[in-house]
Amino acid sequence: MNNPQQALEHLLTQELATLAVLKAILDEESSALLADNAESLEQITERKNNAIAAHAAQQTQRVQWMASAGIPSNAGLTDAVAIAGSTPRLESLRADLTSLAEECAGLNRHNGGLIRRLQERTQGALNILRGNENHGDVYSLSGAKAPQGGSRTLGKA
Repeated sequence: MNNPQQALEHLLTQELATLAVLKAILDEESSALLADNAESLEQITERKNNAIAAHAAQQTQRVQWMASAGIPSNAGLTDAVAIAGSTPRLESLRADLTSLAEECAGLNRHNGGLIRRLQERTQGALNILRGNENHGDVYSLSGAKAPQGGSRTLGKA
């Protein structure tokens, strides 16, 4: 493809496709986390990692093309489109790609929060089973911290 607009359009279309796959997997991950479906999470995580690698490879192809087309390596997507010769289709792809990337980043942050809450819940359950539960500070009638005790691990109970 000698035409820079056509080459960039092809690359952005491919990049958008890999990002759409990643978004679908992130949606699936979110559903599995909310449903507490640990069995499917391992497969989803593997697919997510593969989708991230595929998207990164597609981005690398775009960056390599930009370098071969004389577009500075530090040029953002908006600049690359402008330098290649903006067209309505390129502007649409750029906007779609930016929007989808932001959506994926938000979903990934949301899923990370769900994972942290599940880890905290699991750690809390383990602490209870081990007798390490944190009851917080208890105060006597005089206002001094009262000693806590009496908890034993499940194995000693």
